[in-house]
Amino acid sequence: MDWIHLKDCGGLDCFGNESLTQIEGLNTAIMQNKELTDLNLDVLLFPDAIAYDSKTGKSNEATTKKFDEMNISWHEILSNGKSIKINNYQMMNMHKTAITVLEDYVPKQCDNRTTVIGIEQYLAENIKYDNESLNSGHSHSYSSKNDRLPSITTGPIAGANGAYNAFIYNTCVCEGYTRAMQYLLRLKGIKSHNVHCIAGEDTLHMSTDKGNDIYKTFDLPDDGYHSIISIDDVDCLYDDPCWNAGRYQRGDKTMPWTLLTKEEISKDHTLSFNERNIDNNTLKVPRNIIQTAMQRIARYREERKRDISKFSEEEIGKATINTPTVDKENAEKRQKRDEHQMIQEGQKNINELE
Repeated sequence: MDWIHLKDCGGLDCFGNESLTQIEGLNTAIMQNKELTDLNLDVLLFPDAIAYDSKTGKSNEATTKKFDEMNISWHEILSNGKSIKINNYQMMNMHKTAITVLEDYVPKQCDNRTTVIGIEQYLAENIKYDNESLNSGHSHSYSSKNDRLPSITTGPIAGANGAYNAFIYNTCVCEGYTRAMQYLLRLKGIKSHNVHCIAGEDTLHMSTDKGNDIYKTFDLPDDGYHSIISIDDVDCLYDDPCWNAGRYQRGDKTMPWTLLTKEEISKDHTLSFNERNIDNNTLKVPRNIIQTAMQRIARYREERKRDISKFSEEEIGKATINTPTVDKENAEKRQKRDEHQMIQEGQKNINELE
């Protein structure tokens, strides 16, 4: 969709997280359309909306200022058709957090595989499964100190299924892991899509058997619903960040559900009919490549920590050098004052004796 078609539009709605509609020149449309006052966009369109550059990390600051004058909401459409909605302040906060994650976990100028693994490692180390949300409509909640009172819910409704909760509360359920990963990949310019599936070995084969009727569609059973991700720009290989995180947090740091072919992932996942056109079984990634990438990421993170620590020490040193020696001057003044007071008291005692 070209921005010219939006020049007389007062509002713009575009969301849907699976095969996401891209709006060509979205930032231009927002900035040049003076009549535009309302935006309801998918979370994954936020980088396009602010003209975020995946190479430089810069964006159009004028757009973020214009957002302050508009009615904006950002959406994630769930697998059940419902929507998670956050406001613009929440979206900005989530975006800034995501940028920091990439700075901390993804080495500069690395390949797409290493980027995927760095993102997986962040999720595995920091994001816990939100079991508490299962009792509160998938909204984030805190346990009440009073056992007689229900838990206190906070954040967006059904937010445990979305990226916002993952970044801000460090908790989510399976769909939240995939959406957080998808947003991080989007910031790096890597295309991906959410994959609906159910847990367990694939015995239905709806994603592999072509059958006689190529136009027939099938739906997954409702029981055991799960969500994973396929990285379109890395041979459509599959990741299960939720399972990787659970395994990682229990001590197994191999992240076995990373960059798997359809055949590999189908050993314990039943993929949806929508994955029928994916054919990547000859593109297996050796596990030692993943371990090598993890080692590179570990070295990068250690170097980054040292650089940050060194920078902090240098800044503290500059502050110490450039700060006037006020304490020293005050101490000298106090000393002179005390000495003067002692002389006065001594003279007074002499006068009394005389």
